[in-house]
Amino acid sequence: MNESTLDDAKIRTRLDAWLATRLPALGTLQVLHIDRPASAGLASDTLLLETMAAQGPGPGLVIRLNRDNALYPDSDLHLHAHMYERVGLSSSIPVPRVHAVELDCSVLGHPFMVVARLAGRAPPDRPNFNFHGWLHDLTTEDRAMVWREAVTTMSAFHSLSSDHFPELQRRVGAADGLRGNLDYWTRYGNWCRSFELPLMRKAAEWLHANLPSSSQSILQLSWGDARLQNLLFDGTRCTGLLDWDMVSLAGAEADLAWWALADHKNTASRGKPRLEGLGSPAETIRLWESMSGRKAMHFDWHLVFASFRQALIAVRLAEIAPEKKANFENAAEAPIGMQWISCLLGIPLHGELTQPFVGLEK
Repeated sequence: MNESTLDDAKIRTRLDAWLATRLPALGTLQVLHIDRPASAGLASDTLLLETMAAQGPGPGLVIRLNRDNALYPDSDLHLHAHMYERVGLSSSIPVPRVHAVELDCSVLGHPFMVVARLAGRAPPDRPNFNFHGWLHDLTTEDRAMVWREAVTTMSAFHSLSSDHFPELQRRVGAADGLRGNLDYWTRYGNWCRSFELPLMRKAAEWLHANLPSSSQSILQLSWGDARLQNLLFDGTRCTGLLDWDMVSLAGAEADLAWWALADHKNTASRGKPRLEGLGSPAETIRLWESMSGRKAMHFDWHLVFASFRQALIAVRLAEIAPEKKANFENAAEAPIGMQWISCLLGIPLHGELTQPFVGLEK
């Protein structure tokens, strides 16, 4: 039995009983409605719960539900909970309150985590916010405020000491956070058999051979999936930072490079305009530097590293969810990560170059 075999009526019945047993402090709750956001990520399933309490509307809850075919080999709900709890305790960055982590698969078929639902909405992923949705419909001035608020929130996260996150430090298990993260993604590449592709094998060799020497003994936070789509906004105010699937101690530069790739995937690399008001990757880096009081370092290396990670994930996606991959990416073309690796390292690409690296200013 898994969640996909349960209809909403059965899920509501099971959750009503589970909430009464596991979260009695929230009162007697009944799940009225379950929504599944169309633009949610592919690493897990997301259920948005509308509840009713004895005296009226109950709290909004969000369930993150693990899947059978994992996008990541060691998805750890306890680490997600730890990140939300420690960010909330260590800063004013808005994150949801964690209510519970449930590992008993008899409830919904898979382990899951329950958090409070925050006010606000994320820029949509599918269709991309540059072409449709609430962010697209804002004024240029308001979009600029959203962008600045996003960079402010990301910078505030990067300013936190890794000492506040002992569970993350234990998971890394290395004095060098960047080297530890590169080792993790190398293991990921072996796991999804991506190194059968010569381009991916050569990229891994280049990354290991050119790992920045100044990364020694560095343990700096990296959000991981650093994109506008993983932030919630109420108007132009950021109300939530989400998603720890790729959290590490690889440092802020890993996030800035990932932001650049995610930005260009739907705009400059396709020759399409970015929404007015949203800064280019170069402008995002300059704004982050002004807020952080330091320069981004070794960015050429980090661009290759971001491309490498994106390409690995694309290989895994093609293996576990080809029908979902086709919904948001042309299955006939190479992933943007592979195309950027080809451009950045001069490695021949098998197939047509449709999403080239065009610099960071565009």
